Amino acid sequence: MKNTLQSRNFRFDIQQDGSSQNVADFLWQVVDVTVPSLILSETSISVPGISNLRNAGTTMTLGDLDIEFLMDSEYAAYTNLYQWIMAAHIKMDGNESSSSYKKDALLMILDSTQNDIVTAYKFYDMYPTNISPLSFSYGESGAIDAVTCTVTFSFQGQEMLDGTLNPIII
Repeated sequence: MKNTLQSRNFRFDIQQDGSSQNVADFLWQVVDVTVPSLILSETSISVPGISNLRNAGTTMTLGDLDIEFLMDSEYAAYTNLYQWIMAAHIKMDGNESSSSYKKDALLMILDSTQNDIVTAYKFYDMYPTNISPLSFSYGESGAIDAVTCTVTFSFQGQEMLDGTLNPIII
């Protein structure tokens, strides 16, 4: 039996450049990433006397990238994401170049033995579109749980990569 892929073996990196907001505080706090859905449209051909025949369509739809992260006590991760989403809003409202707030990111899936890259997903021109509400409470037993937050990213394109970070091409 082969080793199973462990859901906790992943690493998420966002491209850093001199003009971008600092996202390092956010990256260290990531606890959950959901790989976006990939939906291929279908076409249906009606054949008299036979049921409809289904074929692959021409439209590909990519879902959103949802990431849950732990809130740090200094609020740095949330603040940096807040600044990023506000910068995206201001840039688009002022009709400025959209490339200044978009970043590329890499989700690396690691093996369960040596943390080698098994596969990866590259997201192009990613930007945040939603930061979830924050919930503060004492909980039922009076224990204080870690505060988490989810951020949703949209992106222009996605590519699946092999273990050496080369594109998987059909």
